[in-house]
Amino acid sequence: QAVTVFVRVSLNRDGSIAGPPEPLGGSASLPAIALLKSALTALQKCPAYKDLPADKYNEWRVLDLRFSPSGISVATPGSQRSPG
Repeated sequence: QAVTVFVRVSLNRDGSIAGPPEPLGGSASLPAIALLKSALTALQKCPAYKDLPADKYNEWRVLDLRFSPSGISVATPGSQRSPG
């Protein structure tokens, strides 16, 4: 079974994290729980994303991210995830 977790991140206009990242769901396994903990910790320690285009703030102010052992991506509409 693939290990995947989904996390929602809200950003301020300056690209900084607006609040604690919100777990949205994912695989139900011990490796997924470890991946989720690592993802949440990493997101909370991130510096501001200063290169995001200010004129597109409404597009990037809330991001649903997909984490897996192979990397991170933006979750696409229709991605299979458990509701938060």
